[in-house]
Amino acid sequence: MLGKLSKAQAGDISKATLNESNEPTPADRHHSAIENSHHNADDHGPAIRRLLAEHELDAAQIQGSGVGGRLTREDIEREIAKRDAQKAKQQVATEQNTISTVAYQSRSEKRVPMTRLRKRIAERLLEAKTARQCSPHLMK
Repeated sequence: MLGKLSKAQAGDISKATLNESNEPTPADRHHSAIENSHHNADDHGPAIRRLLAEHELDAAQIQGSGVGGRLTREDIEREIAKRDAQKAKQQVATEQNTISTVAYQSRSEKRVPMTRLRKRIAERLLEAKTARQCSPHLMK
């Protein structure tokens, strides 16, 4: 036997143990700090900062999937793909409106006098067409 504890001393130890258990452990403090912290561009590695700068993205607007909520390359690429898809949808809608407007405007016809060469070509094509329709060997 190494020693004896009296009842008074045992009660003091149990109270001290209870008081200590209410305080968060260093690991708990670390996890809560990670959860509560918002990463700015300086918290990320150089590759992530470069991608954010190249594509003009805000790190606060992107949900990180890395350790502690940090941004990864995949997070940035996913955000770029979302942004490009939205731009493509807007661009397609704009192009469709432009095409319908251009098609409507291009319906007006403007007659231009034919050159002699084009006029002669048109005459020969018309002759060939009518000759083929009137040929007896094609009528069968």
